[in-house]
Amino acid sequence: MPSEECRAVLKRGDYGTIAMLGADGAPYAVPVNYYYHEQENALFFHCAEEGEKLDALRHCDRVCFTVVEQYQTVPEKLTSHFQCVIVKGKVSLITDHAQRARRLEELCLRFCSKALTKEQIRDKAQGGAGKTMVVQIEVLELTGKGKRT
Repeated sequence: MPSEECRAVLKRGDYGTIAMLGADGAPYAVPVNYYYHEQENALFFHCAEEGEKLDALRHCDRVCFTVVEQYQTVPEKLTSHFQCVIVKGKVSLITDHAQRARRLEELCLRFCSKALTKEQIRDKAQGGAGKTMVVQIEVLELTGKGKRT
């Protein structure tokens, strides 16, 4: 898939799976909701400030992130229709409170703007920034694959 189409899939996506290398050397993958910031060519998601995911991210800052869109099995043709994007990237943990609050606000605007006002989202992001980790994945490599017919 062309890179523009890959970025469009990332922008539309609600969740993806991040694959990491655990501190014990074992692979670890977990689905997360995220948003894609096209100008920064980066993905952002939030997580708890401690746990297996964060331990793995601290152990190794290289990750793989996948998003699957429009999956449909076509049994009579022994095939499926889909689009998927694979990101290889480098992780940064956002530790600055103001940066965390801003990224949490952007994430909440992406997913909660129909239920909450901008002011409510801003307040919740400010309150959550002190107890929620925000992770940035810098996109180093972007590839995609799809089958529609």
